[in-house]
Amino acid sequence: RALHKMRNYLIKDFLPPIDREDIVLIGHRLDDLEDGIDEILINFNILNITAVREDAIEFAELLIECVISVKDALENFKNFKKADIVKEKSIAINVLEEKADRLYERAMKNLYKEEKDPIEIIKWTTIYNCLENSTDACEKLGDSLEDVVMKNS
Repeated sequence: RALHKMRNYLIKDFLPPIDREDIVLIGHRLDDLEDGIDEILINFNILNITAVREDAIEFAELLIECVISVKDALENFKNFKKADIVKEKSIAINVLEEKADRLYERAMKNLYKEEKDPIEIIKWTTIYNCLENSTDACEKLGDSLEDVVMKNS
């Protein structure tokens, strides 16, 4: 809904300093990130998760770091004179996403090695996939911000 409002505003009322398509792309990337985080919470509820695995806590902390870096990049995105900060945050997001890839691999290996209940395996596979997808969404958003800054600098 917010994306549709933004598009209507861009079409009718606003002459942006960057291409409208870039603004829409960033809006989509931000929406994808929001949807990913929402999916994590929905799955915790639907799958009736009552105890959290240690790997999931570590993954959530990493996702929070990614989101904070995304927030910082977005806050500095409006001022192209601070383009270095956007690039710096994009690199930080990339590093965090690479850590998330390694954590995902370790968490999945531990899950399949340690857990004997197939229902729990299905539940946690779903949760870990959602966490991994959310960190990927952070990286895509950070990369898009950096691309737009480079294009308009």
